[in-house]
Amino acid sequence: MSKYSLQSIPGKRHSAGFTLVELMVGVGVGLLSTVVIATILARSEQQKRNTMSGSDAQMAGALAIFELEKEVREAGYGLTSDTGGTACTLTAKYAGAAIADIPADLAPVVITKTADKPDTLRITKSVPTRFSIPAQVNAPLFNPTGAGSVANTVTLKSNIGIAAGDLLAVVSAPASIETGVGSCIVFQATDVKADHMGVGRTVDAAWNSVATLPALSLSQYVVNLGALESSTFSVVPVSAGSPVYALQRAQFTLKDRAVVTRVVQNGVVDLKAFYGVDSDADGVVDKYVSDTPTTVAGWQQVRAVRMALLTRSEQFEKDKVTTAEPLWDVGKVAAVPGVEDCGSSKCIKLNPKVAADWEHYRYKVFEVVIPIRNQLWRSDAGS
Repeated sequence: MSKYSLQSIPGKRHSAGFTLVELMVGVGVGLLSTVVIATILARSEQQKRNTMSGSDAQMAGALAIFELEKEVREAGYGLTSDTGGTACTLTAKYAGAAIADIPADLAPVVITKTADKPDTLRITKSVPTRFSIPAQVNAPLFNPTGAGSVANTVTLKSNIGIAAGDLLAVVSAPASIETGVGSCIVFQATDVKADHMGVGRTVDAAWNSVATLPALSLSQYVVNLGALESSTFSVVPVSAGSPVYALQRAQFTLKDRAVVTRVVQNGVVDLKAFYGVDSDADGVVDKYVSDTPTTVAGWQQVRAVRMALLTRSEQFEKDKVTTAEPLWDVGKVAAVPGVEDCGSSKCIKLNPKVAADWEHYRYKVFEVVIPIRNQLWRSDAGS
């Protein structure tokens, strides 16, 4: 038999384990720690979602505004250098037929408004091979039924900037800039004269059919359209029936006679725009209007575009985080149509209701005033 009995093994009585009270205290501390950690993680994740949802709306607005601003600043290039051609009615035929999607006129920017829907902007500019400056028609005058070179040459005081293949528009100013706009007839330069005094207009089955261009006069001038681009920006669903909206650009090129449509930026749900008008000719925009000018004199006053974009986050929130239409604060300095009081300022309500669950998203409002540089640089702008 062993020298020591079980009862005499040292420390045996002190290895009986945890008591029930100690075990319950440990479990309680563990559960409490789990709850605290879970709460911290949930709040951290919520904070992350809020930050991310705000940042994607911020990014969408910044990118959309960037493209709109770039295009508006170039609006009217080559088309508004001389007052008489501003917003002239455009006539162009290809192979003797009217061209689908062609802009009705050569206005630099056209804002179209539809009740309860986002506005659309159409921006038109010359896109020549080199550069575009107006050229006065000169003698001997072009006449399609005349003899010799007058039947196939449009004589100009200068053909600088014009390249073979460019589309040109012969501009006839209106009888009165106060009551109307002029007209523009498109033809194509088939060659450029070496003496810099004109361009060839060879009769062909494309742009230069016999009846396209009538006899010209010394009161007319020519604008180099190049390829001519007219882009329409609108807010549309990314697909039929989709609750996701985007800023879309439909770019029409006259030379190609085609429209290319692409999405500029997802997340844009509303667009509002106004013409900035200098009504007293002091060089400062003093009011904003919705109505598109119908006369050359009216277009002379348009100096800028003021617009607001409303963007929406991609993150759907479980709770309602937006309870009222976002407001565009337009201030009280210049007159803007459709405003209402909002505290000490004036505001316009923007429409986020592109889907029934619109209240479960976060929104950002972006505002910008964009000068139409080619309107400011017109030949008459300082007069």
